[in-house]
Amino acid sequence: MASPSNRKLTGLVAATFTPLTHQGEINLSLIEPYIDYLVENQGVHKVFVNGTTGEGLSLSVDERKRLAEEWCKKGKSKLQQVIVHVGCLSLKDSQELARHAAETGADGIAVISPSFFKPTSADALRQFLQEVAAAAPQLPFYYYHIPAMTGLTLRASDIVEGIEETIPSFRGLKFSSSDLMDFGQCISKCPSHWSQLYGVDEQLLGALVMGASGAVGSTFNYLGNRVNSLLSAFDEGDLRQARTLQLQIQDIISYAVKQGEFIMGCVHAEIKGRWALGLEYWCDCNVKCGGARWRSGLAGSCSLVGLGFESRLGCLAADWRPVLGVSPPPPTLCPVLPGKLLCVCVCVCVCVCV
Repeated sequence: MASPSNRKLTGLVAATFTPLTHQGEINLSLIEPYIDYLVENQGVHKVFVNGTTGEGLSLSVDERKRLAEEWCKKGKSKLQQVIVHVGCLSLKDSQELARHAAETGADGIAVISPSFFKPTSADALRQFLQEVAAAAPQLPFYYYHIPAMTGLTLRASDIVEGIEETIPSFRGLKFSSSDLMDFGQCISKCPSHWSQLYGVDEQLLGALVMGASGAVGSTFNYLGNRVNSLLSAFDEGDLRQARTLQLQIQDIISYAVKQGEFIMGCVHAEIKGRWALGLEYWCDCNVKCGGARWRSGLAGSCSLVGLGFESRLGCLAADWRPVLGVSPPPPTLCPVLPGKLLCVCVCVCVCVCV
């Protein structure tokens, strides 16, 4: 049996969206242009599939398999690494998805903690993770720590301590929490060849100072170039420039966060006068329509026009365009449909945690 890859996962990893059709079915035809957009327009060559941004836990096992297959197939010659999130509430489903990811050609798998019947100790969670990892022992295995979504109160540093004794394929974690002390303890306690990937985009610079080896985030879908510039500035010791870029990113995220506790944005990206990518994305929610309104002056360089509304997800739909010194055109959001909102978009998810 082949041993897990020793290629360390570093740099930016885009947490991918799941494009859907008008009928609410997954739209696999958009995966390849999505990959091209990430690589050519955002400088992002690694992806994290079926995670929080991709609404993996809201998809069926079959849908998650089909998405993983398409990302691995279309990304084989274009992407450097495809990490597939296989975590489910059911251990059996998680194991099935882990085996499938290995058969499909994924470069690694990640697993979130069960969030309904929650593990009550680090040992209990490690046992769950071990049983999932054993279903695909040849793949690098990552623990996905996102307590804001799972409600888990266990510290990541306690969970990963000594975990390689039971999970030889363990290669690191995706840490989506603002607790930089816990993150620092993970780095302090863990081997240097593990990947310490940070998942709170608005605090990335702080995580880099602590020793993060990379990051997984939803904003890298449309701010990839800017975040790559942040990484370069930090690597070159230009903290002033890195801080400037981080503050710009915070301005964008701060605006979105003010609209609700958990926000998903459906966004148009206009690159060089043409649509970069047209994804039809459904927010599956009960919509109470607000009013269309312009938001200008965001980060001094962008204009945001959006249709605000309340839902069980607290969603925000928006049309994102570069400011060219002229008044932007009227909003062109698609009409609100019963229980759904449809936008033609690049599908950008801006969340408190990703």
